[in-house]
Amino acid sequence: MTVRISLAAVFADRIDGVDVVRLGGRTVGEVLHALTERHPALAGLVWTAEGAFNEQLVAFLNRQDVRGLSALDTPVHSGDELMLITAVEGG
Repeated sequence: MTVRISLAAVFADRIDGVDVVRLGGRTVGEVLHALTERHPALAGLVWTAEGAFNEQLVAFLNRQDVRGLSALDTPVHSGDELMLITAVEGG
């Protein structure tokens, strides 16, 4: 299954301006692991030192926040779009 991953500028800047990547996987987590395997420069942004998903990020699958779905265990299908952005804190 191929998923289109749209990356915010903070990610694209680390991989020579690439803002769209297409990768496979069965779940959001698998796709994100594939992303950081292909582009190791993103690993420190996506994963914590302990290997958990960085809570300062938000992943949207087809415009739905995966935190309201099954988080990283959310299944993906060919043609889905995954967006990865930094969370914005209010004040």
